[in-house]
Amino acid sequence: MKASKIFTSIGLTALMFVLPLGGSFKLVFMPQIACFCIGSLWSLLTQPAIVWRGIKNSKEADHYTAAWIMLTITVCQMLSVLEWAHFHGRHTFHWNLSSIIGVMCIVMGGALRYWSIKILGRFFTASVMVSDSQKIITKGPYKILRHPSYTGGILTVVGTPLVLEDTYSVFLTSFLMILVYTFRIKAEEKAMIRAFGNSYRTYQQNTWKLIPTLW
Repeated sequence: MKASKIFTSIGLTALMFVLPLGGSFKLVFMPQIACFCIGSLWSLLTQPAIVWRGIKNSKEADHYTAAWIMLTITVCQMLSVLEWAHFHGRHTFHWNLSSIIGVMCIVMGGALRYWSIKILGRFFTASVMVSDSQKIITKGPYKILRHPSYTGGILTVVGTPLVLEDTYSVFLTSFLMILVYTFRIKAEEKAMIRAFGNSYRTYQQNTWKLIPTLW
């Protein structure tokens, strides 16, 4: 693993979960924030790194959606921590409906994203690109969803404000994540249709984008 990926992962984690705390750095040791930091590092270190040169080279197909996704995730996590740290009356963790759903979203989302990345293997890239040796993957979660890693990403990020019991961030985060992934999916499926034609159109007809039976 490259040192640049490790430092980038540490920097992004600090930006998302430590910087929004402002001067209240004692909150870093609260179980919620500590777990988020560990989970963020694991997620960033176990997925392909964003190669900015690759994004630039594939900008016609990608439209910089990889950069927008990373920016949106960062902003959403920062907003969630900001609301919790500066607008909540209490910071202690306790189990209730919101925190239980949030933990389930994070665990299920992280597992789904990791599984999806493993299934795609070398075909999973940060930027939108289709290699000559690539094929349409229809096993694992891809039997049902065309973009299960994005479903996992949305669940994981939305789980943060749920665990923190945020009032406003959960709605804003859900909206922003769905919006940015919608643009990404549009660019990605356009590239796949261009590469595979009717084969991918048939795959589209037999699967869902993000949510089984709904969308």
